[in-house]
Amino acid sequence: MITKGFRDFTKVRLITKIIISVISMFYVWQGVSMVYAQIPPPAITPWIFEATPPVCSPASQTITLDHSTLKAAATLTATEGDGTYTWIATGSEQGSGVGSVFQPTYSQVGTFNVSVTSGGQVSNTCAVTVNAALNSAPNSVAIT
Repeated sequence: MITKGFRDFTKVRLITKIIISVISMFYVWQGVSMVYAQIPPPAITPWIFEATPPVCSPASQTITLDHSTLKAAATLTATEGDGTYTWIATGSEQGSGVGSVFQPTYSQVGTFNVSVTSGGQVSNTCAVTVNAALNSAPNSVAIT
C-alpha cells in the first residue's frame, strides 16, 4: 500500500516537472525570439472616441407671432453627437436649454440663430425667422 502511494506521488511530481519545463521553455523561447530575432513588441494604439458633431434640424424655420400673446415657439431637434445636447438660442426668452428637443419662445420679430452643443462640439447654427403677428378681423362695435 505504501509503495503504491509513493509511486503515485512520484508520477504526479514527474508530470508537474514536465509541465513546468514546457511552460518555462515556451517563455524562454518567446523572450529569445523577441530579443535575438529583433521582433519589435506589438504597438499599442490608443482608441480615441470622436463623436460626430450634433445636427440641428430643421436648418431654418419660420414662425409667426400669435396676435393675442405676441409670442411664438419654434421646435428644434438635435441628432448625432454623443446624445447629450445643450442649446443656446439668441433672442429667445429662455436663452438656453438641454435635451434632444428644444422649444425656444420669441416675442420679437427678426431672424435668430440657435446652436446646439454635444460632446464639446458646436454644430452649424439653425435659423429661426419670426414674422409679425397676422392681423385678425377687428371685432364689430355696435354704436347705439
